[in-house]
Amino acid sequence: MPAKHYSAKDPVRASGVNSPRGVSTRKHTPATHTSAPPPSQRENTQYIRQYRTLNRWSIFFLLLISSLIIVLFVSNTLEVNRLFEEVNTLRQEHRRLVQQNEVLQARSVRLQSPERITTIAREKLGMIHPSTAPEVLK
Repeated sequence: MPAKHYSAKDPVRASGVNSPRGVSTRKHTPATHTSAPPPSQRENTQYIRQYRTLNRWSIFFLLLISSLIIVLFVSNTLEVNRLFEEVNTLRQEHRRLVQQNEVLQARSVRLQSPERITTIAREKLGMIHPSTAPEVLK
């Protein structure tokens, strides 16, 4: 049985959907990708490429800046911790020096006491207290 040709006026029959024996009457043309896309599509492709390149650089710089901020934050935190330890060490040394100063001042007061000096003068140096006041010569 010969294939029936339907007119283009009947869209259902022209599509080949209801053709006899399920054979499509529509002619298939192979897709050719060798032809250049229309100018608007070419411009869109260039825009997409530029956007992707820009987006890649944006991500790169965002990661770079984020890394720099993280490095600065960590180094700042480490420096602050080191300074806190140094402050604590200096406070402990200050307390130790203040206590040592108090001990030395108490020792100085004890060594300068008149009773101690009189005792040492009498016992070690053999000095005696004069019975009369000293005379001043002119």
